[in-house]
Amino acid sequence: MKKKRIIALVSLIAISLAVLSLTMEYKNEYLASIYPEANIVETSFDKNLNSKNCFAEYVYEVHLGNRDLDCYFIKSMGYKDFVYYMVEINNIDESIETVRLIDERETEDYGGYIREGWFLERFQNMPLSHPAKIVKMHKENDYEIVAITGATITSHSATEAVNLAIEIHHKKAATLR
Repeated sequence: MKKKRIIALVSLIAISLAVLSLTMEYKNEYLASIYPEANIVETSFDKNLNSKNCFAEYVYEVHLGNRDLDCYFIKSMGYKDFVYYMVEINNIDESIETVRLIDERETEDYGGYIREGWFLERFQNMPLSHPAKIVKMHKENDYEIVAITGATITSHSATEAVNLAIEIHHKKAATLR
């Protein structure tokens, strides 16, 4: 009986490690499909910055000629479930390069607008000097993002993902100084 439990535990650990390595490999392949000529390196980050509602799973450095990016794979709680993003930070000009939607299961009526891309485009070129802030009607500062009407929680999900990427980026930069 004890031997069967040990075998089951070892099998479970082996399967978990295999799934984890496939997930990491998928992220690397995803980045390689976007940046085929780049040198892509997984990097460590301070996981203490994660919370139960918004957490980074992987961080990669992408080096491509004169482009130097950090790519953050982040899950952030939306209205219905977690929304999975990749936040790209341009290390040369210290701004958000782009925010990509990886996966979501939001409601079709309002939260589904995040699929259309126009909302996430609002983060492009945002400087890293301030955390992103959701506003209702119109923005007055370059770090403000106008929310999707009727989908405030989904809008906050993207903003939290971007802010976590910025926080990890600043922490990483501070340790390199």
